[in-house]
Amino acid sequence: MDGYAIEHRLVSMLPPLHIVFMNSNYIVPGVNEAFEVISKVFNRGYISFITGPSRTADIERVLSIGVHGPCRFVIIAVDEEIN
Repeated sequence: MDGYAIEHRLVSMLPPLHIVFMNSNYIVPGVNEAFEVISKVFNRGYISFITGPSRTADIERVLSIGVHGPCRFVIIAVDEEIN
């Protein structure tokens, strides 16, 4: 997938629910290790590093969740290769 195309970048920001299916072998202990894995797989374009729903209280100090991305973020990790 071309990381420069706007349509491909919006897929993680516009839906109210973002579901990720991933191989459990890619789970790493920290952010530094995650970037090491990512840099080996993707060498150009944009990366969305989503840790959960965004939170902001910029507007009248009222907490809003999911303003800059999905309100719900679900990760399904499997122990087998996904085809």
